[in-house]
Amino acid sequence: MKQKILIYGCGNTFKRNIYWIKQLYTIIGMTDARIMLSDPERKEYKIEDAVRLNFDIVLVTSMFFDEIKQSLTENYHVEDSKICWFMDEFTNLGTGIRI
Repeated sequence: MKQKILIYGCGNTFKRNIYWIKQLYTIIGMTDARIMLSDPERKEYKIEDAVRLNFDIVLVTSMFFDEIKQSLTENYHVEDSKICWFMDEFTNLGTGIRI
């Protein structure tokens, strides 16, 4: 069974690698600092709503991982162990990811 993930970062890295991400995970939602309104039909959520979803991990596809992780843990009380950086997850898989 695939892990349920929340994507944080809807930019180029996510868009270029969505195929690989979908092969390994079930995407339950996406969030980004630029999303101001939640749209469940598109699975896009403002951060405040996204952190309430039932996810196994938050996969951060932004290069600002440290800042995002700090914000998620301090401001939204997401467990540190549930936040993963895209580069850490995919570097050793040989998937052909593109940054």
